[in-house]
Amino acid sequence: MLKNKHEASKFYQANDLEKLDLMPLKYEKLSLVKYKINIPTEKFVIFTENYNKNWQLGNQKPLQLNAVNTYEFKEGQILIYKRFRAYLISYIISALVFAYLLVRLLRR
Repeated sequence: MLKNKHEASKFYQANDLEKLDLMPLKYEKLSLVKYKINIPTEKFVIFTENYNKNWQLGNQKPLQLNAVNTYEFKEGQILIYKRFRAYLISYIISALVFAYLLVRLLRR
């Protein structure tokens, strides 16, 4: 397998999306679905995960420009996957129903 020997980041910043002179942006991974970024010095923030409108920086959805999540930085340092709560609730309900059915099955 080939291994990238160059520094790679999940976050980059740029002033111009045409030239894409990317500069890494420091960040902290708070969880699998939440990141805190340093305030960028450039106009755009680029998150390298595949494009998904549910990744929001502050209250801002990503621009629909390309295959990654791009934001025109206005405010907010927290990037969060908004659908996670809905998925979490579904998983909890499924686990509770499974446990209930398992208890009923074992009581027979």
